[in-house]
Amino acid sequence: MKKFLLFGLVLLSSISLFSQVEHTPIYHPVYTFLTRMEVRGFLGHTSLTQLPLQRKQVIDALISIQKNSTDLSEMERNTLVRFLREFRVIERKNATVFPSQSDSLQVLSTEMFDESAEKLVFFFADTSTMISIYPLVSLEPISVKAANESDNLSGVLGQIGARIHGSIGDNFGYFLQTTNGTVLQGDRNVALEIPRLSQNIKFTKFNSDFDFTESHIRFQKDWFYGIIGRENRLVGAGYLQRTFLSDNAPPMDAIQVGATFEKFEYRFTHASLLGIPVGSVSAGFSTVIPPKYLAMSRFSYRPTWGEFSFVQSTLYSQRNFDLAYINPLTFLKSVEHSLRDRDNSMLGFDATIRPLNRIQIRASFLMDDISFSTLNTDWWHNKFSSTVGVLYATPFGSDIVVEYTRNSPYVFTHFNVQNSMTNDGIAFSGYVPPNSDILSFQTVNWWLGNRYPITLTASYQRYGKNVFDSTGALVFNAGGDVLQTRRPFDSEFVKFLEGDVQKILTFQGSIGYEIIRGFSLHTVVKAQSVNDETRLTGQLIFRFEDF
Repeated sequence: MKKFLLFGLVLLSSISLFSQVEHTPIYHPVYTFLTRMEVRGFLGHTSLTQLPLQRKQVIDALISIQKNSTDLSEMERNTLVRFLREFRVIERKNATVFPSQSDSLQVLSTEMFDESAEKLVFFFADTSTMISIYPLVSLEPISVKAANESDNLSGVLGQIGARIHGSIGDNFGYFLQTTNGTVLQGDRNVALEIPRLSQNIKFTKFNSDFDFTESHIRFQKDWFYGIIGRENRLVGAGYLQRTFLSDNAPPMDAIQVGATFEKFEYRFTHASLLGIPVGSVSAGFSTVIPPKYLAMSRFSYRPTWGEFSFVQSTLYSQRNFDLAYINPLTFLKSVEHSLRDRDNSMLGFDATIRPLNRIQIRASFLMDDISFSTLNTDWWHNKFSSTVGVLYATPFGSDIVVEYTRNSPYVFTHFNVQNSMTNDGIAFSGYVPPNSDILSFQTVNWWLGNRYPITLTASYQRYGKNVFDSTGALVFNAGGDVLQTRRPFDSEFVKFLEGDVQKILTFQGSIGYEIIRGFSLHTVVKAQSVNDETRLTGQLIFRFEDF
């Protein structure tokens, strides 16, 4: 304990005197740790329901946790020290390929195997500028065992890339990450087991390798900020499901402006999305895709006991930017009505409450459409999505999460399929399809002082799929497809879970271990039963840096 408290004496000793304005990507493991600390009540007014956060916000959160170090277990303190060192809150060694005046070590030496040294291509920091350049590498053997032996798959994926991020002064931050990968050995179809690879057009449509790019720049001045970029974003109060924006669909390009204060934040987003290709050509130079945009705003109030937010959004397509929706401060539903009711609007709320020590409740509610006179009926036009979850941060170093999500039939759909809540044909509002529900139980166990927890998840999902005949023609519309709205001859009333009901039971476990700083080994095992047909997937990942 004494040794850990001494770190407070060198607090901020190696941090530049300016803010780190750029974002920390949503897949960084620090967010899982911060969630536990949020439930412990150590983050003050910081909220994790809208990600990513700035590096400065992450640093402030880590410092807030350090101030409560006497209340942490030894495992929690060990994990905290790792992140404090990585984010340069406490002294760290930087081992680089190309040295600068900020570095004292060369990575191509014994420091390559130093447990704590940060390993980069280049690093520089002074009182006004910071730049970090990291290599990104992963090697991923995957194996799939199915009830039908012909569906068994195996292969090895490899990816390589780079990440550049930094800040200039107190006001300007930047981030660029690009990777390229391929199937090094085995069946190409094994890559489709990873959702983001199954969405990659270069891989699926052109039978080539796969590549990804995320980038953003951010300007911050006092309470105001502006962002432009392509990145994965999460919006909504949930642990396993995010109701308003998730990483289920590919990253979207967006311009964002906002105002942030200690207890209040407002953010407006105007994003460019990919609509549904028109005609028979779905990729290539002759592809025709109508313009599609998302306008979204979120008001958040953040007392120390939690958060309450109001969210509104409108999807519009097949025309250029509409000035009515670019206005960052307006009521979007009324604007949509005034523009002849062509577009798809949504209203929602989310809340985070910490009623007792170590217990936190998160809930989100989305109203796609509503008719108050028919609320207690099965009328198809009442479309909702709701999520409620509880997390208990046990004193034994584990987190127990129970969460339930329910999506009514036809939610996220629209009369004009171009205005469905999708990006490139994939729902961006959570991971659960319309006309379905899911009960999830997750235990994040035994941090053990490492960067990654041991994670065990079990879920039971019911899904009312649309019914098709042997020719592929739709014969019963149960409201189970985000790209299929109600047709004029479909019934106006549809019961929840009508259709071809799929019962999906899933168990998943993952273990990650950082061998030395930057190099980590992960094992993921997933068993899934769909209507009693079982599929087992095993994945081993050797990775430098998280991406």
